[in-house]
Amino acid sequence: MRNKGTRREEQYSYTRNGNNLVTTIKQTDGTIITQTTTNGFGQNVVQAQPNTLGGLSAPAANTTPAGCS
Repeated sequence: MRNKGTRREEQYSYTRNGNNLVTTIKQTDGTIITQTTTNGFGQNVVQAQPNTLGGLSAPAANTTPAGCS
């Protein structure tokens, strides 16, 4: 990936959390770019982004399944 004339390498790691797959994308210095949790049906459950405090923030979870009202 190129960004403003500089090259950035990314590292992908995959871990299991119960029936979920957690995909973490990091820069080579260990800084997390994004972390996504996907359920067994391939649907994203949580997508977290880094915040300015050095942690990850994720939007509030949608508790209503798609297609239900």
